[in-house]
Amino acid sequence: VENGRVVSEGKLDGMILFQKHSCAQEQWLRKQGVPLVVLSSSSPGPFVSIDPQVIDHCVKGLSSAGCRSVGLLGILSRDRALFWAAARRRGLQTSKRWIITPEGSDHPDFETHEELGEDFATDILSRNGRDGLPDGLVITDDILARGACQRLAREGILPGKGLKIACQANKGSSALAGWKDDVILAEVDPGEIVATLLSLLDRLMAEGGRQTGGDRVYVSARLVAANDLPAGNVQVREPASHQEDSLPVSCDLAMPAPAGRTNPCSSYPD
Repeated sequence: VENGRVVSEGKLDGMILFQKHSCAQEQWLRKQGVPLVVLSSSSPGPFVSIDPQVIDHCVKGLSSAGCRSVGLLGILSRDRALFWAAARRRGLQTSKRWIITPEGSDHPDFETHEELGEDFATDILSRNGRDGLPDGLVITDDILARGACQRLAREGILPGKGLKIACQANKGSSALAGWKDDVILAEVDPGEIVATLLSLLDRLMAEGGRQTGGDRVYVSARLVAANDLPAGNVQVREPASHQEDSLPVSCDLAMPAPAGRTNPCSSYPD
């Protein structure tokens, strides 16, 4: 309430929104006429976000680690289509049973990511059992990955030891301290993200908040391999024939929400 009053009274020259709770929140802020930059690609802009190609980096890493089948635990519903395209380009098998994301376009609150990771890992285990999992999983957030790793470890499934995991992570983060050496990482530098946010906001303020086509900026990730895979050893395989249970691109069916959660999730692509 206090922050809203400061904005509505015109006491700010510019604002960076690090956590977008809803589209309505962003719409209200933009109506106040204050130059605004959002850390979220679901924003109409101006925004700064991690390059969606981070999913492609993760799929590359799993392919180079010898995975022939891959699944996804994604923090955004749009991750499904990006993952499916990346897996298909490399001829990797995937299945609707191995892809789980939230429904809706809003980004789940950061505080829920670890719990969501545990929920998603529970879902993929219940659908496939230990013996029905893919060779590797792409997990699009390191906190989500921490929750998933904790749940999988309780079943005796450890990253890099039977199940390969590749995920996006912040450079220098300790979120995956217990598994970092066994996980393929697509690292993003938080310092670069902050500098990019400030640079874009500074330009918007200098131009009186005027938006241009260059107001959507993506920060790239760098692939860092696990101990058993040399960094940079990324090979693109020729496409192989798809299995019968490979995902049809048009399939989009929702599964029930995990118990106790208000965010339904789906194991199907857009």
